[in-house]
Amino acid sequence: MSTIRRLCGFEESDPEPELLALALDDVAVALGDEGDRQWVKDFGASDKSQAVYELAAWLDRLGLKLTVDVQYFE
Repeated sequence: MSTIRRLCGFEESDPEPELLALALDDVAVALGDEGDRQWVKDFGASDKSQAVYELAAWLDRLGLKLTVDVQYFE
């Protein structure tokens, strides 16, 4: 199972996590360098709770901002 799939908790039959990896790689190609593409490949290797912080820090280095909107359901 790929790191992105494991990180997101998806089953192997679910293609959606691959979209995240492709999108992050596109960002790395457009705004970063080969080191950033490697970062995308390694993304999520650490603890799941750290992944969102790693992503936010990486995007910040590229001049982008991650915004998370939490919706509560009753």
